[in-house]
Amino acid sequence: TLFRSVKNEALSIIDLLESLISQSLLPSEIIIVDSGSTDLTTDLIEEAVHKGTNGINVLIIRNPGGLPGANRNLGVAAASSEWIAFIDAGIIPCSDWLAELCSSAIDTNSKSIFGVCHFDSYTAFEMAVCALSYGCGSRRPVLPASLFHCSVFERIGLFREDLRAAEDILWLRDLDRV
Repeated sequence: TLFRSVKNEALSIIDLLESLISQSLLPSEIIIVDSGSTDLTTDLIEEAVHKGTNGINVLIIRNPGGLPGANRNLGVAAASSEWIAFIDAGIIPCSDWLAELCSSAIDTNSKSIFGVCHFDSYTAFEMAVCALSYGCGSRRPVLPASLFHCSVFERIGLFREDLRAAEDILWLRDLDRV
């Protein structure tokens, strides 16, 4: 299962979907939770699904006003696979991203496999947010681009639903403590 929460991602959602349905290892399903897009995001997703998704089931869950943690929790609950990979709109994974995550899980016999993202920032504000969240100039393991066995959520719980940001960082901290 691939999971993504979206809101007003019309500029990037098609590139992400095309990348996901072209993976060398295809996901069994793609779950997208929309938190109330006011642009063409959901229309574009529905149009892409109508055109074809390489046999992958795409589930769109609408949760207007949902914060990221609540949306992630809805996606985890809706997943039918025992493995869940997280990806964010705006990220275009390489064609073997999912295969490499799964291969690493098998090779290491691990229930948590982290992808790595490099965060680009162009303004002083973006640089400050990246520095506060992830450190300066570093490539860091993050929730987007990572793979988890569903037993991980049973062990440490789900995401906080009351936060607009940092719910993923707090969840990863809890995971690190286990």
